[in-house]
Amino acid sequence: MKKVTLLSFSLFLLLHVVAQTTVTYKGFTLAANPELHKVANEFTTESAVFVKDARKLELVPSPKGIDFYSSYHKIIRVNDEKGIENFNKIYIPVSSYMELVQIKARAITPGNKVIDVAPDAIKDYKDEDGEFKIFAVDGISKGTEIEYTYTVKRSPFFFGKEVVQSRFPVQESSVEIVSPATIKFEAKSFNIKTEPAEELDEEKNQRVIRFTAANVPSYTDEKYANVRPGLIQVQYKLSYTQNRGMNVRMFTWNELAKDVYDSYNQFSKKEKEVAKDLLKKTDIKTATTDEQKIKLIENYVKNNIKTGEDVDGEDFEDFNKIQRNKIATNKAISRLTCAMLQEVEVKYEVVVAADREEYLIERSFENWNHAQNLVLYFPAVKQYIAPSSYLFRYPFIPPSWAGTNGLYCVPVEVGEMKSAMAEVKAIPMMAASRSHHDLETELTFNKAGDTVFVNTKHIHSGYDAAYYKAQFIFLPPDEQKKFLKEMAKNSGKTENIISHELKNKELEITDEDKPFVVDLKLASVDLIENAGSKILLKVGECIGPQVEMYNERERQFDIEIDFPHFLNRKIVLNIPEGYKVKNPDDLKFNLSYSSGTKTTMAFISTWKQEGNKLIIDVTEQYNQIKWPKTDYDNFVKVINAAADFNKVVLVLEK
Repeated sequence: MKKVTLLSFSLFLLLHVVAQTTVTYKGFTLAANPELHKVANEFTTESAVFVKDARKLELVPSPKGIDFYSSYHKIIRVNDEKGIENFNKIYIPVSSYMELVQIKARAITPGNKVIDVAPDAIKDYKDEDGEFKIFAVDGISKGTEIEYTYTVKRSPFFFGKEVVQSRFPVQESSVEIVSPATIKFEAKSFNIKTEPAEELDEEKNQRVIRFTAANVPSYTDEKYANVRPGLIQVQYKLSYTQNRGMNVRMFTWNELAKDVYDSYNQFSKKEKEVAKDLLKKTDIKTATTDEQKIKLIENYVKNNIKTGEDVDGEDFEDFNKIQRNKIATNKAISRLTCAMLQEVEVKYEVVVAADREEYLIERSFENWNHAQNLVLYFPAVKQYIAPSSYLFRYPFIPPSWAGTNGLYCVPVEVGEMKSAMAEVKAIPMMAASRSHHDLETELTFNKAGDTVFVNTKHIHSGYDAAYYKAQFIFLPPDEQKKFLKEMAKNSGKTENIISHELKNKELEITDEDKPFVVDLKLASVDLIENAGSKILLKVGECIGPQVEMYNERERQFDIEIDFPHFLNRKIVLNIPEGYKVKNPDDLKFNLSYSSGTKTTMAFISTWKQEGNKLIIDVTEQYNQIKWPKTDYDNFVKVINAAADFNKVVLVLEK
């Protein structure tokens, strides 16, 4: 979405705003006679501490308009071998969008000896994560401080953020945004009470936004948490320029909504003709409801036209070339879908979604960089599609795009003028009842009692089904076999698959009564052990490996899962003639937590015996996607109940 919208705002908004004086960036300078800093008592046991982490974003007037610079100054105290290992090499990110204009680095030893890093010691480095400048600091030991500063000249920025929380604590953190007085940025902090402050320096004709924070705690990745949006950060955006008028706010949500609305609602005559031609290749004449039309159009486009994040260029935006070559950009495939919907008079609203695993759309702060993913909302049926997501089909969209705020471009009409107003509100998740990973398993011993035949059905629906279907659509045949063997191991501790069958594996099948089924018939010797006249049956392992969680440190982030879901498992054990189950009550579990009258999460397991059949019913459910970290202990109990069930071994004796 960023590429779609920003192009409509040319740089004239900034250029020539200040033409009188040419200055240069300030950046940071290293002290002439450095000394070791005092580290706060709370950080002395940490492996490393950012004594200082300072960042400065500068908009500098130049003969051609405005130059953009980012400068960084970091001082790191290493306190033990782990700290040394983490910082004995420093990586500076670079790219084609920026020019490294200065870099200096050194170390200050515990004896206050200064070791400078020579310019020729700074090397180029490239890996799958990108391009870097890399250097090593020689002679560092426990108690050494590593200090470096660098500045890059970068592409113009209108929006951005600085994440100031690190995997190591930060004793002194600061972010500055320096601009000419005729350009006004706004900034807001998240996940911390301290807010940025603005100063107007009339003598220097500058505006400075400054954020400071002391003793920022470190963070670690946590299971069942979307960490990145929860980190302490400062977001910023361009809001006013003298060119536009210092009372005219720029880059608002309404402005974005209008721009997006135009892109996905206005089509040329030639584009409409392509949409009509493509509709002729569908069974659209058989569709009598909006839902039927939506499904037909979405499935036709996704099944016949390829797209991807790496597809770019004008050839993949032109409808005629898309029709001929069957490949399009994400933007173009979304526009084409909209054009076809218009032709069959299906009303839709364009919604711009965030990705709650990485970033959020905030009602109070218009960071357009977070408005990245496009979905369509259909008011008549109150459902959504994601035109550029091949994997998810009506009414499902990628789950990380839902369960969080989206920017709704709500159509408005004033006379003959059609446009949109912005409304920031939630994109709802599908209910847990729509996403299942169920299991129906029957266990039967052979006559010798040394093998168990495992007939098991994995039954997937909703969000869960899409991920499992993908394995049998995108993987080559040999990898599909490996995946089936892994499912077999998880169901019966064996790779001995007697037969298998897949049902409803097509992505376009999303009906509640047509789940994706993987039907496996297995023979397992590892699911049982013989102990004299007794048989030990590892029945718990039929539900597959389970996550086990421990409270190694205080929870930092709220709990968040991918999507609400149910896991209903039914295991029927045919007890061999002459045997009885000694310990069936080991199968009993009953953990359930509620908010009001609604169950929010549970793990419940019961058993009953009918003749020679021991019937085990296990229900695990997560009816929402988020819980506050105060509920963490209860969440762990539910998760660990599944892990404890996985360890249950039934004793069969005569």
